[in-house]
Order: sequence, then C-alpha cells, then structure tokens
Amino acid sequence: MEAMCLKVMENQQSKFQSEIKLCIAQEMEQVESRLLARLQAEFAPAHAAYVQRQEELCEQIESVREEAIEQVDHMADVLDTKLDDEYYNLRTELEEYVRDEVAHAEAKVVEHMENHAVVSLSFS
Repeated sequence: MEAMCLKVMENQQSKFQSEIKLCIAQEMEQVESRLLARLQAEFAPAHAAYVQRQEELCEQIESVREEAIEQVDHMADVLDTKLDDEYYNLRTELEEYVRDEVAHAEAKVVEHMENHAVVSLSFS
C-alpha cells in the first residue's frame, strides 16, 4: 500500500509540476508581451524623433550640396570671365607690340633707303 501511495503521490507531483511549468510559461509569455509593449511605447517617441532628425539632416546635406554646386558654377563663371579678360589683354598687348615693331622696322627701312639708296635711271 505504501508503494501505491508513493506512486499516486509521484503522479500527482508530476502532474502538479507540469501544471506549474505550463502556468509559469504562460506567465512568462504575458510578461514578455507586456514588457515589449512598454518598451515600444517608451522608445516610439525617441525613434520618431530620430527618424525626423535623420530626415532633417538629409535635407540639410542636400541643401549644402546644391549650394556647393552653385558656388562651383559661379566660380567657373568668374574664372572664365577672368581668363577671357586676360586673353583679350594679352592679345591687345601683342597686337600693339607687333604694330610698334612693324612701324619701327618700316622706319628703319625708310631711313636706310634714304641714307644708302642710290637710284639711277638709264634710258637706252
């Protein structure tokens, strides 16, 4: 009889342990669900603020990029203008130099002809 009582007690204890394990597992699931819900509720505003800040930073980066492109275009225009001006000035100086040199050479030729040229006419 004692063995039988022991067997019944073991069965009841085993059944009780199974029920407790099931109950603890269900409670753990409920705690986990509540904890996840609370964490999501706590972090949702921070996440929304993070996303908003990220979007703002992306917009600022795009704005800076566009401004940089405009500045580069402006500087290219300024550089083109300066190069055109410099080219025009150099061309003008070169033209003046060539004119002066041609005039000087012409004067030398005329002077040489006046001082050393002999003209002779012969009629036959």
